[in-house]
Amino acid sequence: MLFLVIMLIIVFLFLLIMSIKFKIKIENLEYNSHKHLEKNINGQDIETHYNTDYKIKIIIYTLNIIPIFKITLNKKKLEKINNKTHIEEKLKEKINEQELINLQRKYNLKKYIPILLKTIKIDINSLNLKIELGTKSPILTSFIIPTISTVIIILLVKTQKNIDNKIFKISPVYINDNIIKIKLYSELEVKFINILSATSVYYKEFILPKSKDNIKIHKNALNRI
Repeated sequence: MLFLVIMLIIVFLFLLIMSIKFKIKIENLEYNSHKHLEKNINGQDIETHYNTDYKIKIIIYTLNIIPIFKITLNKKKLEKINNKTHIEEKLKEKINEQELINLQRKYNLKKYIPILLKTIKIDINSLNLKIELGTKSPILTSFIIPTISTVIIILLVKTQKNIDNKIFKISPVYINDNIIKIKLYSELEVKFINILSATSVYYKEFILPKSKDNIKIHKNALNRI
């Protein structure tokens, strides 16, 4: 009897974990490649690429409907976190161009990212995306705009059957400068089981082959002794 109860508890916990999903809701997020003045949490004017009234809501569900964790992030909260941890300064110190190259080489990011996009399924429940983009070359701008539009359409059709509640608009900006402005409202869902699947694919494709090669090298070295 006790064994049966333990097994039922294990199965129940397994179902709770495997049914976890992450819902991310992005509200009123704006980005401008040209810095502009915004007030920080102390009321001081600072130059920034982002607006101040955006919200990012993260909710974790289990059994698809039961919320177990919820947090709302905005500019003030993120600034408070940064003031306490100085994470922005640490990232700027540690992550430079060479560091990114090293990370790419170490984790095979160029090969893994396309595989990740194929493996992990992101449910786009809603999307309202506006992009204004311009370059110093009008010809290049005219080429980039339809290319980006086509890529977005392909991604939306591929990831979602229903695209009625997904709106995006990409407008060219013909000025003698490189500029990009983005406005985004969106709601995404990612299932924990898909994250596990993507992790498994990475292990099988990149980690396991290296381990087998290391074992072969070690065996060959022992045979020579």
